[in-house]
Amino acid sequence: MVNRSLSRSISSVLLILEFARSRGIDTEALLTGTHLQELMPFNPMQMVNEAQEFRLLDNLAEHVDSPFLAGFELGLNYQLTSYGIWGFALLASPSLGKAIELGLRYVDLTYSFCDISLHIEGQEAIMVYTPRHDGLGGVMALGRDIGALLLIQREIFNGEVPRERVELTSSEPDLSAQQRHVLNGLAQCPVIFNAKRNAVVLSAEILDKPLPRANAVTLAVCEQQCRDLLATRQEWQGFAEQVRNALLHSGLGSSMERVASYLSMSTRTMHRQLAEEGTRWRAVRDDVRLGMAEALLSAGYIQLDEIAERVGYSDLSNFSHAFRRWKGLSPAQYRRQQLDKAL
Repeated sequence: MVNRSLSRSISSVLLILEFARSRGIDTEALLTGTHLQELMPFNPMQMVNEAQEFRLLDNLAEHVDSPFLAGFELGLNYQLTSYGIWGFALLASPSLGKAIELGLRYVDLTYSFCDISLHIEGQEAIMVYTPRHDGLGGVMALGRDIGALLLIQREIFNGEVPRERVELTSSEPDLSAQQRHVLNGLAQCPVIFNAKRNAVVLSAEILDKPLPRANAVTLAVCEQQCRDLLATRQEWQGFAEQVRNALLHSGLGSSMERVASYLSMSTRTMHRQLAEEGTRWRAVRDDVRLGMAEALLSAGYIQLDEIAERVGYSDLSNFSHAFRRWKGLSPAQYRRQQLDKAL
């Protein structure tokens, strides 16, 4: 069950605004009624709520010829990296079926505006989408969420995934020949209108197909990160958890001052509240950095200098020194150790 009260990263809002700009749409008009102007200038550390993002989509739907098609095209911009650790968990899953199970388990970490479920009917695997909103915005959100799923499938397989069809409950829209060609080309399968459900239909046997970047160690670490992040979003478990969550969303290289500002308090107050829980700023920061570093190193295919940057270090040397202090191993040694365990 999706928790609609959870906050979400502003990353999706930024993707929507960039999509609108690429189409020559006045982004200022799209912000009407969203209260997002209060967050400007935007930066990736910020959080928004579902209502703000949906109002933005609803406004965008008023500026396009076909909300579903535009939403579909928008969804194809949601690369796995835009989902953070949730995306890495899917990449490391052993099969498409397991990736779908995990993705639905932690769907609250995504930007979906639909309730999504997987059903097996005979030889078919059916991903059913139930929109949570009506109107043009709901149509655009449905298109966006389905388009995003198709891109996710393509990225975790590192290639196109054979699909049987896409089913839509709406009547066939008045699309031009060019728009119809674009829709069929993007879906890479027949699109059926006036259906009894909104769904993406696959052959059930493809659920067992191994994924090219499956890694049991990486999966375990990433799923734990998803579990921790979801728990943090769902219910504060103490002030240290609030600091941890702020770090995850403001960037692991954020200073104490930046995180304190994110939490709307002084650094002195933050120090005091952490001390009351028996911890301190550096311990919380290092715990978050270490957890993310372990997950990224276990993936096996991410360059060390890129990992250093992602976990908040200006260069590989500083990251290597810190990691050795934490684990007693260099990042390269730790990676080899984890890969050997997975064999």
